[in-house]
Amino acid sequence: RLDLKNSQKEQLETNFNGCRLVYNLALETKIRSYKSIHKENIDEYKMLKQLTDLKQEATWLKQCSNICLQQSIFNLYDGFDKFFKKQTNYPKFKKKTAKQSIKYNKDVKVDLTNHKIKLPKIGWINFHRHQYFKGNIKSITVSKNKCGMYFASILVDTNIKPLPAPTNSVIGVDVGLTNFITISDGNKISNPKHLNKSIDKLKYLQRKLSKKIKNSTRYCKLKLRIAKCHYKTSNQRKDFIHKQSKTLIDNNQVICVETLKSKNMMK
Repeated sequence: RLDLKNSQKEQLETNFNGCRLVYNLALETKIRSYKSIHKENIDEYKMLKQLTDLKQEATWLKQCSNICLQQSIFNLYDGFDKFFKKQTNYPKFKKKTAKQSIKYNKDVKVDLTNHKIKLPKIGWINFHRHQYFKGNIKSITVSKNKCGMYFASILVDTNIKPLPAPTNSVIGVDVGLTNFITISDGNKISNPKHLNKSIDKLKYLQRKLSKKIKNSTRYCKLKLRIAKCHYKTSNQRKDFIHKQSKTLIDNNQVICVETLKSKNMMK
């Protein structure tokens, strides 16, 4: 998680806005060109040339990092490639209220000793380190969630730590509704149901939110409190799932899981 100064937050927000604008305009241009009579398919390099012209019209884009603006176009074309391979849905327009992210693939530095990271046009930023790594930095993705927190995800080319020594244990895992999972050796892991612990607080905040004027100061403050409450519940759920999955992987050589959709069981 990044610890930003106010000036650095403003610069990051400018980058978020610029990349979102470029992404949406590129998507709109691609849709219009394909729906035209000639059905022209514009490639990413033609789109990059249009980015230069766009900077002359919207001069505030010059304050953004050119690396991030170009990468937003490449991300759009990666989305189309995955769509045609039937891996994801059709690319959608980005919203200001959704999660924001930008990607740097060069001119970045990481100082793990002093807990700092350097980004183009922003400078050195303090961050909360939770692990060390060794290897070549491929890219850094900076994101902002709905709680107003900023994070940096670092992609590193490095050697992966080996798992513990292999065992001969083979187990089967059954996903259920009453219990979180039931293991073939007879052990049952109950579902902690983290949302139930904060449901009363959420109901109270959502009732207050419904009485506020939309987009007013108090409305935005309450919306932020609700987002933080959901964020805490999400972190608790992810922490529980990661711990259980790591325990199963470390202690077993083969894990068999049924191909049952639990969502259909809840209908």
